[in-house]
Amino acid sequence: VTSAPLSLPADYAPRSNLLNYTSVPEMYEGFLALKDDVLRLSRDDGPFGQVKLMLHLDHAHPYKDVEVLKWGRGLISGVMYDCSHLSLEENMARTSDFVKHSRGQFLVEGAVDEIYEYGSGALKNKPTDPQEAKRYIERTGVAFIVCNLGTEHRATVAEVVYHADRAREIRDLVGPRLVLHGTSSLKEEDLYRLAEDGIAKVNIWTMVEKSGGQALARDSLSHLPEILDQEEMSHLRDKRVITEDFYVSSQGRKPSLAYLTVAHRRNEVWMPTVVKVMKTYFRALGYERLAG
Repeated sequence: VTSAPLSLPADYAPRSNLLNYTSVPEMYEGFLALKDDVLRLSRDDGPFGQVKLMLHLDHAHPYKDVEVLKWGRGLISGVMYDCSHLSLEENMARTSDFVKHSRGQFLVEGAVDEIYEYGSGALKNKPTDPQEAKRYIERTGVAFIVCNLGTEHRATVAEVVYHADRAREIRDLVGPRLVLHGTSSLKEEDLYRLAEDGIAKVNIWTMVEKSGGQALARDSLSHLPEILDQEEMSHLRDKRVITEDFYVSSQGRKPSLAYLTVAHRRNEVWMPTVVKVMKTYFRALGYERLAG
C-alpha cells in the first residue's frame, strides 16, 4: 500500500478515539500523541516513509471540536462535519458555512440525515432519500456525503441491512461520492460491489476493534493455564467457568510472562489479525491499484 487513510473521531460520545489515544484522558494530549506518531512513522526515512497518509477527522462536532479543527490545520486532510443531530435545514446551513470557511484546508464530508430526530432526540434509522442527498450536495458544496444505507453504525444489529439499490439511486443523481458508515455487518463479497454502488469511502473501525479484541480473547482462553496459577484454575472449575476436562488438561502448565506481555498481545495476536482484516478491505476496495 502506498496510500492509506487514517480516520478517527475526537469528541464523539459513542467512541472518542482521540480522547482514548493515550492513558491521559485529555483531548489535546491525544492529539499531540497522534501527531507525533504520524509524523514520526511516516517521515521519509521512517518505517512507513513510502506511505502517503491521509488523516481524517471523523464526526467533527460543530461546537465541541472547534479546538481540534484549529489544531489539525496542516495535518488533517479531511473532515466529516457531523450536524446529524440538527434538522436538515440547519444541518445544510451550518455545513455550507463550514465548507466556505474550510476551502484549501480540508476536504469536507457531510452527513445528510438526522440520526436523532430534531427536538425529541429519538433515534431515526431510515435510508437516505436520493432527492435529499442531491439537494444536500448542491446546497452545501461538500465533496462527499454520509448516507444511511441501512448499516448506520448507531443502528441495532437486528436493523442492519445494506440497501445497494438505494446507494445506486443516489449515485445516479450525485455521482460516486457516497460514504458508508458501519461496514462490519457486510459480507466480504459485498465489499467488492461498493465501488460500483457509488461508495467512495467506508469506515471500518468497528471491524478492526472487534476482530482484534476477539483474537485477544481467544488467545487468553487458549493460554489460560499459562496465565493463571492452579489455585485460580481450580476456583474457575469449582465455579463451572471451565470444565473438568479443561482443568485436568491444564495440569503441569504454569504461568508464563510470555503470554502476558504487551509485545505478545500486540505483535503476535492483535496486529496479525487486524492486518489480515485490513488486507481484505484494501483488496476489495481496489487499493492494490495504488501500489507500484
